[in-house]
Amino acid sequence: MKLQNRSDWSAIALLRRFKLRDTKHIFFTDKKLLSQPTSYFTKQPNLGEWEESQRQAISSVIQRAKFAQHVMVSAGVCFGGKGRLHFVDEKAKVDAAHYVGHLLPKLVENCNQLLPTGFTFQQDGAPAHTARTAQDWLQANCLDFIAKDQWPPNLPNLNPLDYHVCGTMLEAYHKLHPKPKSITGLKL
Repeated sequence: MKLQNRSDWSAIALLRRFKLRDTKHIFFTDKKLLSQPTSYFTKQPNLGEWEESQRQAISSVIQRAKFAQHVMVSAGVCFGGKGRLHFVDEKAKVDAAHYVGHLLPKLVENCNQLLPTGFTFQQDGAPAHTARTAQDWLQANCLDFIAKDQWPPNLPNLNPLDYHVCGTMLEAYHKLHPKPKSITGLKL
């Protein structure tokens, strides 16, 4: 197998570091932006010589939310369960100071509750996560964490929040009738 980039090397290093039994103690974290669509506009794709009926059918499927209300949520999951949802204040900027001062302690508290015998804390490569203050805080407050250079970039299929949990949340949202009409309703 020929390794092409940093993602390949990082993935191999993680496979060497963690045995299958160890993965049950990893607490995977991520932030997601949840949107409440208020109106839509239709993007007109370039469909070339297609018949008009096919063009209309395709263009009605490609929609984007416009001026949507939204809320940022931070969460974590592990083999033993899920942590609480931590909502970011609407006007807050999730920089290193906000992450270390507000979100990280709550996420680590969730880890301690779900995995009291020990855990490995995982986060992605977002700038707030890779900042020296966040890495130093984790070094001081966690027995084990995956450091910024150890997590492969651009591999969302390694984090269950990216490939499973968020998709399940989106599917549940689409089944809601009536849809929430406010951010407060979206949080419930």
